[in-house]
Amino acid sequence: MIAYRQNLVFSALTLAVVFLFWIFAPVSPQTDIIILMMSLLTTGIPHGAIDHVIYAAKTKAAGKTPIFIRNFFVPYLILIGLTFLCWFLFPEFMFWIFLGVAAYHFGQSQLYYLPLEAHPFLKSFLYLAWGTMLLSALWITHWDAQNQHISTLFSWNFNQNGPLYIAVNTFRIAGLVFCLLILAALWVREKINGKVALLEIAVIPVLFLMINSLTLYGAFALYFGLWHSLRVILTEYYFLQKAQYEKISIRSFLVSFIPFSLFSIAGLTLILMGSYVLKGLIYTIILFMIFFSALTMPQVYFMETK
Repeated sequence: MIAYRQNLVFSALTLAVVFLFWIFAPVSPQTDIIILMMSLLTTGIPHGAIDHVIYAAKTKAAGKTPIFIRNFFVPYLILIGLTFLCWFLFPEFMFWIFLGVAAYHFGQSQLYYLPLEAHPFLKSFLYLAWGTMLLSALWITHWDAQNQHISTLFSWNFNQNGPLYIAVNTFRIAGLVFCLLILAALWVREKINGKVALLEIAVIPVLFLMINSLTLYGAFALYFGLWHSLRVILTEYYFLQKAQYEKISIRSFLVSFIPFSLFSIAGLTLILMGSYVLKGLIYTIILFMIFFSALTMPQVYFMETK
């Protein structure tokens, strides 16, 4: 099983990175930023740059003709535009919406292969619980560093005895408990075999170790670049092979990422320029979050409809 092998390889790579970090720590903030940017440029941006190719393959496989303008580009651009507008009008509301969508998307990319088509509510709940567990663990573990960025947007109570800390920690524990219970139930009911269930459960402490061992930027870069983005790219490759009933070349597959990756990189450049103009009023990482939320919204929609 492809996803099973990916879990094994990604876990091994993650443990190797953690081991290297223990040897060479501490890592300078500049190195952290470089690692994060490399993660975004190599897999983070490209993983969402061929949604149009996936749409075309899916439509053709269904015996229909792709109508890119009406059925892809118009809804895609509308979702992006609405996301930016809502961030401008309702920033606090959009912050929580983005976290929820990101949590669902992370769970979706990790557990997409589980046979839950007949149980859409359970599938969605599992995706959300898995992603909530991950994001909450990242937030709690790097509480001060994370809130240094968030405080540039919102004047919240970030005290570790405050309601926000208690809520995030509760989400972390609840997400973990629900993930373990659902995976165990799927195993007992023979929806998934024991090896798959045990490895998915074993992935969780590996990710927790990564989050606790690395810096905020380092942990996010490794998760986002490897576990999420590369996993999505590999999923897209195998999907296209199956949908087109032929083996596509690695070269043609990689070339298909170029046009929209360049558009996204241009957008990131504007983000960096905006951060400089604002002169620290809003942290660059927050501007990144707004930018990537605008790209994530349509990607989640089209990935869900594959």
